[in-house]
Amino acid sequence: MDLSSHKYRPGILSRVVLPLSVALFLLIAIAVVLIYRVQQSSMQEQVRLKVAGVRHHLAQVMDTEARLLAMQQDLIVRDQDLLQAFVARDRDRLLHLSAGLNEQLRSRYNITHMYFVLPDQTCFLRMHHPAIFGDRIERHTMQRAATSGQPAHGLELGLLGTFTLRRVQPWIVAGECIGYIELGIDTRFIPAGTAADHAVELVMSLQKKWLDREKWAAGQRFLGLDPAGWDRLDDQVIVSSTLATVPDSVVPHLNPSHGIHRDKLCTIAFNGRTFFGATQPLLDAGDREVGVLLLLDDVTLGLAALNRAAGVLVMAGLLLWGGLTALLGSQVRRLEGRLSRSITQLQESEQRWKFALEGSRDGVWDWDVSGNTVFYSKRWKEMLGHAEEEIGSELVEWESRLHPEDRERVRQEFQRHLVGEDEYYECEHRLRCQDGSWKWILDRGKVLSRDAAGAPLRVIGTHTDISEHRQAVEALRVSEENLRLAQAVSHTGSWFLDIASGALTWSEESYRLFGLPPATPLTVDNFFACIHPDDRDAVLAAWNAALAGADYDIEHRTFSHGEVRWVRERAEIRRADDGSPLDAVGTVQDITDRKRADQEREKLQAQLVQAQKMESVGRLAGGIAHDFNNKLGVILGYTEMAMMRSGQDELLGQFLEEIRTAAERSADLTSQMLAYARRQTISPRILDLNDTVGGMLKMLHRLIGEDITLAWQPGGGLWPVKLDPTQVDQILANLVVNARDAIRGAGNMTIETANQVIDADYCAANLEARAGDFVMLAVSDDGCGMSQQIQNHIFEPFFTTKGVGEGTGLGLATVYGIIKQNNGWIGVYSEIGQGTTFKMYFPRHRSDAIPHPAVDEVSDIPRGHGELVLLVEDELPLLDLGKMMLKNLGYQVVTAGSPAEALQRVREQTQPFDLMVIDVIMPGMNGRDLVRQLRSSHPGLRCLFISGYTANAIAHHGVLDEDTNFLQKPFTLQGLAEKVHQVLTQSQA
Repeated sequence: MDLSSHKYRPGILSRVVLPLSVALFLLIAIAVVLIYRVQQSSMQEQVRLKVAGVRHHLAQVMDTEARLLAMQQDLIVRDQDLLQAFVARDRDRLLHLSAGLNEQLRSRYNITHMYFVLPDQTCFLRMHHPAIFGDRIERHTMQRAATSGQPAHGLELGLLGTFTLRRVQPWIVAGECIGYIELGIDTRFIPAGTAADHAVELVMSLQKKWLDREKWAAGQRFLGLDPAGWDRLDDQVIVSSTLATVPDSVVPHLNPSHGIHRDKLCTIAFNGRTFFGATQPLLDAGDREVGVLLLLDDVTLGLAALNRAAGVLVMAGLLLWGGLTALLGSQVRRLEGRLSRSITQLQESEQRWKFALEGSRDGVWDWDVSGNTVFYSKRWKEMLGHAEEEIGSELVEWESRLHPEDRERVRQEFQRHLVGEDEYYECEHRLRCQDGSWKWILDRGKVLSRDAAGAPLRVIGTHTDISEHRQAVEALRVSEENLRLAQAVSHTGSWFLDIASGALTWSEESYRLFGLPPATPLTVDNFFACIHPDDRDAVLAAWNAALAGADYDIEHRTFSHGEVRWVRERAEIRRADDGSPLDAVGTVQDITDRKRADQEREKLQAQLVQAQKMESVGRLAGGIAHDFNNKLGVILGYTEMAMMRSGQDELLGQFLEEIRTAAERSADLTSQMLAYARRQTISPRILDLNDTVGGMLKMLHRLIGEDITLAWQPGGGLWPVKLDPTQVDQILANLVVNARDAIRGAGNMTIETANQVIDADYCAANLEARAGDFVMLAVSDDGCGMSQQIQNHIFEPFFTTKGVGEGTGLGLATVYGIIKQNNGWIGVYSEIGQGTTFKMYFPRHRSDAIPHPAVDEVSDIPRGHGELVLLVEDELPLLDLGKMMLKNLGYQVVTAGSPAEALQRVREQTQPFDLMVIDVIMPGMNGRDLVRQLRSSHPGLRCLFISGYTANAIAHHGVLDEDTNFLQKPFTLQGLAEKVHQVLTQSQA
């Protein structure tokens, strides 16, 4: 009845005193009876649990003893001496070899029976009765082992009334059973030990039908017991008891016809004490019920205490009758509340424990070292893919699943903890799953108890599946390694800065980029110490700007491994909610190669711009020179004509001579401009530069004077080149004169030649160079030298550092143009105060032709003999002058002012022309195309081209074709006479 639901009402107690008193009395009486019954049932249940524990203990002991027998049998079958004696059927030797082992097994493990049995189950040797052999072993364990070919064990009942735990193991050699090993343990002492461990009494009886009375009596006398007990029971005989004497009140419970049911308890009283009893049937190895085991638990004290408690309850009820109603209600409600809370807390605790185990997903193991048994939790087995019944309780279940590569390491770790070197056992290893795969396990444990000597008694631990963690760790390791390799390949490092603490972390590549050992402690100050001093202020300013909100992206120099290198740094700054900087993550990339490439590109770009500028100036100079040559041609021509008619007027002759001299100098100037523009028409020959330069030495000595020493160093085995020798004269004359002016007094000058093989690396640094074989011509002096700024302009036309009237500024420009026209290039090397060297490179000419020596030709003015000449010129003054000069030379002249008019003259002329003198550049059609058209109808027509420059119309890149006759404007009367005579007298083209 729930009193807590009732409320007290005033006056109700007086109206229900008697009924309540009676009810309370009855309640107390019923409560006493119920409590007595409950306590009695509780005592019985405790006895049942104890009985079950005893049964389990007996079974466990039997199982342990069976494993002990198995271990000893394994040792026996591996003993080669025993094997040889048994195979040889040498009983005496076998007895001798086994005697010590038999005694050891008897004294240490209480193993009382050892048999060596032949394959036909005939006893070969009984160690406890060696003289008895040759009989057939018919026991159940022997029959099972012989039938199955597998070890068999069980309890065997002897004729003497003793139980022996026997185990038979087939002796297999090379797949063949050569016999059997049987070991037996006398179990007489097991019940006594079990009874002592569990504080119970045990009485064991056997059915007489399985015994031989005479042998049993003899066995009792052998054991020092009285055989008179055979007649005390009808069907049973008591063979073992922990009681000094078995009282008569116990005997009926041993007889199957009077015995109690196995699952019920009986109450037995004797010697003034009360016992609860329970029976256990005894089964032998053949599953025959051969006897009864009676377990007695002394409950005398418990029943006495129970009776005293009942009396106390009755007395308390009577004494507290008057006021117990209210107190009982209050206490009941309080107790119910406590009990409810306790149960709730207990349920919650159990639930938390259950959730903790399930949530952790850990497997539990518990090793009883003394019994060598291991409890493996369900989760432990599921972790490896096994059902609960698939894994036993042996330590080998764990050891056999260890990965071979981990086994020794794990054993060492475990052993260190077992001997007390490590406080805890913790090890990562692999275990084999049911499907053959391997799982990584975090194995942790601790010794819970040790014996007096410190040896472990119980060890408990857990298994945690860390396979995914290991995979993640390995993936992270691979990712970090890939990142490290990627940073090394790209020369990009990373860094992290905790702005508050100033702690700086670098990647491995960052250390390399800044030239520091990886173990160097890092601070912001250390970082700035690695920066080039000239860049530190810029880096600091960029960083302060980044802290204020700007992007951090800067290029600067560092000291790395003894050299200055360029790096680019970028960073992202992470900020708090209030905008204050927290930390920074950044990268640093080695851009040294890019910087060098940029510098090289800028250098090459400057060279390209310079070359383009020189080309543009050259085209301008060439165009001016062409037009200027036309005008100079008129001036020179008419001056010569006037001089021929001046007669005896000396003053007029002097005036005309000055005009001709000025015109010739102007012609020389335009010739230099054409040479710079590479539009000078040349006649190259195959030359040996050593011979050509050697022939000029006298002239060069006259140019430089006596104060300067000229050294000539010709290279040996010099390759031939194809050049116009007059251009070689121009080059050396200009360079030697410039060197002379740079020395300004006494000094030294050197001219040298050499063969040079130019490779791709040289070409990469020199835009104008080409790979291949070249002949180098160098002119050096120890004069004042030039600055880099002057060197950048020396090849520009009209650029000069000399005073007014000391130079035209076309000397080096002419040299530059000649070299370019001959597919070469020039390099200048100069330092102020040290001197200057010009190196010119001309392509090697690969031909079997013999180099031509330079030949000066001098002849008188040849005259014509009335040959018919067609003169084609679009400049009218030149056309008239040319007509006049040709007529004065004795030729018949027909003129034409354009290509079309020339075609018309040829068609109209009945007499064939002996020679055509044609200007190259004319409107509508150039001279070369005109000649091609005329020769298509007049194949034998001779032709002489005249022009201020060729511009590829007559020559390919300024070089004359072999069959091209050309006269450069402006020309003199003698020059015209000689060229016309040469064309008319040469073989027909």
